[in-house]
Amino acid sequence: MSEQYSPGEATLAAEATDYYSRSQLGSCFSHMKKLHSMRPADPKVLANMALIEFIHQNNMTCSDEYLSQLRKAAILACSPIFVTGDSDIHAALRPVSPTAEQSIISIHYNYALVLFYQRQYVRSERMIAGLLGIATADASPASIEFPLAYWLQQLNSSGEGVGNPVKVEVIEMLREIARPLRVFRLRACLLTGRIRIAQEEASQLSQSSNTSDDKSWDTSKSLEYARAQLSYLQQDHTKTVKRLNTLLPSESTSSPTSVEWESSLVWNNLSLTYFRAGHLGLAMLEARAALRRTKSLADEATTSATEVRRLVNRTPLHQLSASRHYELLYNTGVQLLLGQKHPETAFNALLTVVKAYPRNPRLWLRLAECCVKVHRPDNLNDWSAESRASCLLRAVGEGAARKLIIGADVGPPKSSSTGSTSTSEANLSLEFAVQCLRNAAFLLPRPPIDLDTSTSPPDQLPVDRLRSALLKWAAEQARPTFLCFRA
Repeated sequence: MSEQYSPGEATLAAEATDYYSRSQLGSCFSHMKKLHSMRPADPKVLANMALIEFIHQNNMTCSDEYLSQLRKAAILACSPIFVTGDSDIHAALRPVSPTAEQSIISIHYNYALVLFYQRQYVRSERMIAGLLGIATADASPASIEFPLAYWLQQLNSSGEGVGNPVKVEVIEMLREIARPLRVFRLRACLLTGRIRIAQEEASQLSQSSNTSDDKSWDTSKSLEYARAQLSYLQQDHTKTVKRLNTLLPSESTSSPTSVEWESSLVWNNLSLTYFRAGHLGLAMLEARAALRRTKSLADEATTSATEVRRLVNRTPLHQLSASRHYELLYNTGVQLLLGQKHPETAFNALLTVVKAYPRNPRLWLRLAECCVKVHRPDNLNDWSAESRASCLLRAVGEGAARKLIIGADVGPPKSSSTGSTSTSEANLSLEFAVQCLRNAAFLLPRPPIDLDTSTSPPDQLPVDRLRSALLKWAAEQARPTFLCFRA
């Protein structure tokens, strides 16, 4: 408790803390409102009152208002979250170091936590990296691995000192933490394509799970998801389907909430497995089952908000992070598009997703592909004799001055089989495809002016060295968001 608090303010703060610890949030909120009226410029009071209001009054909705209150509290604490007032500028984010005061660290951590559940992973990662003392979140995994290994070594050796003994329960807890960390390492290996290391780690975890009896850190289901993803990447579809079917929760042994979101994840993964095996019909059946599970949440939130921004803001934070409705719609749309059969249906699914994620260039690119597929399903007509002959309009001049005038014989556009003129079909035009491609090109990252060409072979031409550096930079910008196997 700060020395600047008066006896009455200290009593209110202590009672509010006691109410919060006993989960009496209504009484805690009333005490915090009184304390805030006495100390309106106290950042700790403002941050705590905003937290209680976010949890109790708003039921974890209106997360943008909570973030706004946290930004005000950070400014009052002389540690603003953004350098400028525009929070949309990524470069303006200013994370704090672990040497800051505890109240400031709490404000920044809560802000990063809300960003994580809002799926703004880049900003959240950067703020957490600053709180951990890591120079930048863009550093390679090897540079982050060293301080983590050092901290784990200090934890393991803390019980060896005679002057600073550690309880047996603490040592056992620290040993148990290593198991979920190894599962995280296994998933990281799967995401980065290190299949051999992931296979060795999975076998070691399976052996240790058979000998461990403590279920306080139960990672059996996460490990089974990772093993299913491993067999998926190894293209062993039979084993993947078998492992995923064992993960389907039963309503008798699981809560309704876990059945709701776990079933959708399993069905999504089954859909991707069947699609990769070439069974498009089975893939669509599993995808529809997953969408039926997640559609109820989307419909419930839509009744209270019409615009996409309001829709996200009105959805409770825990439901927003658990719902995979738009990701399932994206997977379904891409499967329909690549199946070469239903580009119109794929367009409708992807159009719904792009309204929620308008800054994703991949979505605009897929929409353009749908428009092109409708008007030109394939390029086989261009190779027919009639099409090639019709390209030559006429010849002008004679001898060396003879010129051929070539025309573009694109043929009539493909008409719709239903004959309807809905809004989605009206947008399925080549002009809309051009606009989608412009949006995708605008959202793509721009290469730096001074590309590093020092790693290229010295005997290459300058153009080839620049091309190699550009390809290397493009490979580093890649993100594995296409048809993600969810665990």
